[in-house]
Amino acid sequence: IMENTLLNKILGTNQLNVNSHHHQAIKQTAKTLNIVAKSECGIIEAIENKNKAFLMGVQWHPEDLIDNSSSFINLFAELITAAKNRKVNLRSEK
Repeated sequence: IMENTLLNKILGTNQLNVNSHHHQAIKQTAKTLNIVAKSECGIIEAIENKNKAFLMGVQWHPEDLIDNSSSFINLFAELITAAKNRKVNLRSEK
C-alpha cells in the first residue's frame, strides 16, 4: 500500500495480507485514478481518486477478512462515514 494515501491512512499500514485470487485485474487506470496498492507480483490491488472525498476500489474481499484484522473494519467504517457526510451535504444543498 502506497504511503500517504487514503487507504494507507484507513488501514494504518503499508503492507497487508489479503484474499486475492484473480481471473481479472486492472491493466490500466483512468487518468483521474491513482494506483495505491499492488500485490508482490505487480497486480493492482487498490485505486483511489484524490479529487473525490471517498472514491476507492479494492480488488480483494475485505468483508471476508473482518475476523482476521480490525483494519478491515476501519475500511467499512470509513465508507459509512463518507456516505453519512455525503447525505448531510446533499440535504444542505436543497
